[in-house]
Amino acid sequence: MGVGCWALGGPDPNLGLPMGWGSIEDTEAQAGLERAYALGATLFDTADVYGHGRSERLLGWLVAQVPRASLVLSSKVGYFRGTAPHGYQPVHIRHQLEQSLDNLRTDYLDIYFFHHAEFGDNDTVLDAAIETMVTLRTEDVVRIALWSCLQRYEHAAVLVGFTSPEQIAMNLSCLRQPPTSEELSTAREIMAGVQARLDASGEVFLDESPAVRTL
Repeated sequence: MGVGCWALGGPDPNLGLPMGWGSIEDTEAQAGLERAYALGATLFDTADVYGHGRSERLLGWLVAQVPRASLVLSSKVGYFRGTAPHGYQPVHIRHQLEQSLDNLRTDYLDIYFFHHAEFGDNDTVLDAAIETMVTLRTEDVVRIALWSCLQRYEHAAVLVGFTSPEQIAMNLSCLRQPPTSEELSTAREIMAGVQARLDASGEVFLDESPAVRTL
């Protein structure tokens, strides 16, 4: 069972647009995380851009309270660019990962996502970004590198080249747009696991095939 930690970042703009949620006190966030863990949640998903580190730091509070091996920590890179020309510049990916690890009070991430599928004009940073992820996995600071969307299927296929197919996963937003049969078919073809977001009613759309699984 996973917990999305975007809302823990609170109100926050990025790239000139609002991308946060309502105000939340640190004590409220910590109590929620503690309760979720007590009820059996093990996967906690965040991103560097959620509250520009605040979500990660609050989650890091939980990490310090419980055995690290009992958690699956997931974060993302790409939407926060800082001073880099592109959010997927290799040096920027490394910098953001190091900061995320510090925020989360851990020395490795179980899952690290490319947060979007835009890699510059003519995909100029795609190869270097993937190579960086390969290196991070080799160094064992990232256990699984994943794609955060089902757009640009050819990119997902590229990722199969450096991780076993069953470890490829993509988020499906059931609140904004339920997955289409084409998307699920594509996930099945590359044997992709699916990390699916629940909608407001608690329903989730998943294919029955064992090839499409939840993390």
